[in-house]
Amino acid sequence: MPISKEKALELINEKTKQFQHLLDTATYNTRYDAEYYEAYYGTEGLLKELFSEEEVRRFSLRVSASRSIRVVTPFLEYEIELLTYKKHISKCIWQLNVYKEYKTSGKTQK
Repeated sequence: MPISKEKALELINEKTKQFQHLLDTATYNTRYDAEYYEAYYGTEGLLKELFSEEEVRRFSLRVSASRSIRVVTPFLEYEIELLTYKKHISKCIWQLNVYKEYKTSGKTQK
C-alpha cells in the first residue's frame, strides 16, 4: 500500500529533525553513534519505500562523508573529523529537503 503524500512529508520531516539534532549536538565523541545509525539507515529504508533502491544508492553517493584533506597533527585531525561529520549531516538534511520538495510538487526524483 503506497504511503500518502502527507504521511511521506511527515516521515521526511521526522528524519530531518533527527539529523538536525545530530548536527546541533555533534561532538567528536558522539559522531557515528547509535542515534546517527538510526537516522541514516532509517532514512535509507524510508527512501526505498518512498522511491526505490536506486534512490537509496543516489542518496548515499550525494551525502558521502569523504575526506579529501590529510593532516598530520592529532589536534587538527580531531577538528577535521568533526567538521567532515557535520558536513555529512548537513548534506543529509539538504537532501531530505530536496525529497520533501519532490513530494510536495508531485514530481519524481531523478
